[in-house]
Amino acid sequence: MCIRDRYGDAPVDLGSDQTAKGLYVLALINKFCAALNEMITGRYVRGGYGELTGGARIAYILNDIFKKTIVALDPFDILTDEAIRTAIRNASGISHALFLPEGAFENLIRQQIVRLLEPSLEASHLVFEELRRMVLTVKVPDLARYDVLSQRIAQVVDVVLQRCLIPTDQMIKSLIEIELGFVNTDHPDFVGATASLLAMTAEDEANASDRESVARARPIRQADGFKTDQEETKDKNTAAQLKKTKTAQPELLKEEDQKGNSIWSYIWGSSKKADELEVKLNSRVQKDKKLEQELENNELSMSRLHLFSTETYPKQFDLAFIQRNAEARVATRLQAPPKMIKVEGNPRQRERLEMELVKKLLVSYFDVVKKNINDSVPKTIITMLVNNARTMCERELVLSLYKGDALDELLSENAYIVKARETTRKQLVSLHKSLSILAEFESKY
Repeated sequence: MCIRDRYGDAPVDLGSDQTAKGLYVLALINKFCAALNEMITGRYVRGGYGELTGGARIAYILNDIFKKTIVALDPFDILTDEAIRTAIRNASGISHALFLPEGAFENLIRQQIVRLLEPSLEASHLVFEELRRMVLTVKVPDLARYDVLSQRIAQVVDVVLQRCLIPTDQMIKSLIEIELGFVNTDHPDFVGATASLLAMTAEDEANASDRESVARARPIRQADGFKTDQEETKDKNTAAQLKKTKTAQPELLKEEDQKGNSIWSYIWGSSKKADELEVKLNSRVQKDKKLEQELENNELSMSRLHLFSTETYPKQFDLAFIQRNAEARVATRLQAPPKMIKVEGNPRQRERLEMELVKKLLVSYFDVVKKNINDSVPKTIITMLVNNARTMCERELVLSLYKGDALDELLSENAYIVKARETTRKQLVSLHKSLSILAEFESKY
């Protein structure tokens, strides 16, 4: 590259003709917009082939970064079995639903759909930054010498991109709100509850058939007079129980005989037993009177007196029994529920079945939503951000820069470049004179 090409030729002297200056500015704007469009569409090939440039970088952001991130999202990264179990119980309310409550599935799937908003907005902002980078990368030879015009063009295009970014982000939010607003369980790609139950039933039947085949593989020879292990164990337990009963009955009869009065004599009565019973009843009456006196002395409340009155309890209850009963009443009072209640313990068989069904439904419908977002968000970014920016760019540049009072400032060249070009021009003139002198000297000698 020669020294003269480094600073370019002197600009065309347009004089004081404002119309000519305006047309020249319009031509430069047109060249810039054309170069930017070529870079976005892939026709701007000026540079090495070692890296992606222009629109290829935007395609890489949308196809390789955004789509792979959305596909890699797993609903169970943040969703635990306890959360699913809690959602099912909350959706059931005060009574357990006969079938799986839809509220649990819809609440859980909406929590997962919200996770798609952040990467979608990040994709639009990455494309926005890439467009700003392309504006600074575009090189127009005639525009490079006018620093003020280049800066103004970059500022106007940046404002245009920001104006296009706002509705793009709003549209992306609307797409997510659309998915949140209506859970379409009739989608053809969604595996519904019926299909999931059939699949789970088929798996259970397959497992049951496997277990049955394993059980049949064990040798059973009942027809030959042999018994299974379970029957032998049952026979042993029955024999041991009969032996224990036969051993205990003689000892019990022997003990009754040694007492002198069998149970039959107690039932039919005897003089000695009657005397003993009368003594016990008189003693119990005395205890009841003593208890009533103590209750009056202690001035117990009417409610407690009613609880331990003869209408509720017999007279034969003594003070020790009443005290134990009062302590038991205090111990059996209900405790207040905690402020935060969580599901505890192992889930029942029905809960496990419901949890597995919800998991299958979540995976199926989340795949449907991810497919929709992977298709609609890139279309939204390309249409509302990239294409609108390309369309608005030239119009906004003309409206902002094509002004008569600002043309002289826009076409003012960099002072350093002007000075360097003049110095270079003088050096070239001196070199030409020196070459002419040397040529004349060689021709004479």
